[in-house]
Formats: sequence, C-alpha cells, structure tokens
Amino acid sequence: MRKICLAILLGCIQMTVFSQPTFPVNGVGDERETTYAFTHASIVKDPQTTMTDATMLVKNGKIIALGTVSVIPADAIVIDCHGKFIYPSFIDIYADYGINAPQQTMGMGRGFGVAQLTSNQKGAFGWNQAIKSDVNSASIFSVDEAKAKSLREIGFGAVLSHQKDGIARGTGSLV
Repeated sequence: MRKICLAILLGCIQMTVFSQPTFPVNGVGDERETTYAFTHASIVKDPQTTMTDATMLVKNGKIIALGTVSVIPADAIVIDCHGKFIYPSFIDIYADYGINAPQQTMGMGRGFGVAQLTSNQKGAFGWNQAIKSDVNSASIFSVDEAKAKSLREIGFGAVLSHQKDGIARGTGSLV
C-alpha cells in the first residue's frame, strides 16, 4: 500500500513539475533568436541628424548596430529599405487625436445620450446604447496639424485613435 501511495505521489509531483506554465509571460511570448538587417534606409537619428544609405541591425528586439555596417551576419533576415525612412518614436495606443468628442445631449430616461426612440441610426437597435460598434474612425477622422506637431515634439510617431464614447467603440485608426 505504501508503494502505491508513493508512486501516486511521485506521479503527481512529476506532473506538476513538467506541466505547462499557467502564469503570464512578462515580455514577448514568442521569443525567437533572429537578426534583422534593414539596409539602404534613411535613418532619422534625431531632428538634426539623418543618415542616408544606412544599415540598422536588430538582434532579439534590440538595435546592435546603426550606420555603416561592414559585416551583416549570415543568419540575418535582410530587408531592403531603399527610398524608405526609419524613425525612432513612441506609439500612443489610447488616443483621440483627429477624432472629435461626440456631442452629449439629454435623453429620455436616465443619464445622457440620445434616446433610442429618437435616434437617427438605421437598422436594428441593441438594448445597450453604450455599445457603439458601428463607429468607423476612418470616416470621422480629420487631421489636426497643431496637435500632431505637439505629439511629434514629445517623441510620438504614431497614434491609435478611437472615439472615446461607449463600451465597444467601433474601429480605430493607426495614424
């Protein structure tokens, strides 16, 4: 009886030791040992410095060489960037740049919003007026040069714009 209990206990321990991890991965989930070589690119290092016909080597997500690179590793994936630019910048993934805030009006019943009976939306209505899955940000997007300039000055090169209204907000625009 002791041998059976010991075998079951060892089996349980072995299953927990070699089981699939269930904790979240902090960082990239798919780690690959890859090297990329972006060749013949115009690389904007800072607002005053632009390198033309330059090469950027990226290994495991980190830049290891920039400028004139004499030796490109044999295992590198070479991407020809002739006529293209590479910019260092931040990406704001929660922005409303270029999308005006929707006008809130008093509706019938509780809270703000347009009453369902007085809405001009075509088609069937859902019971929850906070779900705005029909919003298409590309159709309501407009360029705001002043706001774009201020974002570029603090280091942002791209933004993901959404209309900040409702629970499900429809589509976004990467600008």
